[in-house]
Amino acid sequence: TLDVALYDHLINPEILEVLPKTCEKIYVGKTKGKHSKKQEEINELIVSYAKSGKIVGRLKAGHPFIYGRGAEEVEAITQEGINVEVVEGLSSAISAPTIAGIPLTIREKKDSILIVSAHLKNKRINLDWIENLKKENLRIIVLMGLSRAKHIQKKALEIGIDPKKEVALINSLNKQIIKTTLENLEEKAKKIEKPAVIVF
Repeated sequence: TLDVALYDHLINPEILEVLPKTCEKIYVGKTKGKHSKKQEEINELIVSYAKSGKIVGRLKAGHPFIYGRGAEEVEAITQEGINVEVVEGLSSAISAPTIAGIPLTIREKKDSILIVSAHLKNKRINLDWIENLKKENLRIIVLMGLSRAKHIQKKALEIGIDPKKEVALINSLNKQIIKTTLENLEEKAKKIEKPAVIVF
């Protein structure tokens, strides 16, 4: 039974409702440009509560080890000699394409998968993966890329990627799906709610 639950922005409220009434619930969510707590503060909270003898749950949406900062939290905890158990979740990198009916792999057509984040630390944009769009056998899933759609489209067209290359934008929370082409990526990205995944 949890004594304390530190939960993220995308946690379904219904999950919080099934927690024990005695469980202390602490919001530590992050949205673009707005963090309720810094990562270091979250780490300190987890360790502090655990050291006081409480059973602490860290509730995250998706998979904690796929751009979820889970590795940093586990490292902070284990360095203090505290036992930790990680329960895997389902990343939107996997669920979103499935919701849209897009297979991650197709025999003899798509035999590899690349999962990238378009957002880096200190608001930097990650476009290092764009060259991989030239590989027809590669399925590329872009997380945190919606607000970077303009830059992704521009860079891809600059290096000669086919403007008609198929791309999908998928919000797995509300099942919103937009299938379009590279040349229309920036425009269509404005019409889908965040958070959304971009799939090539």
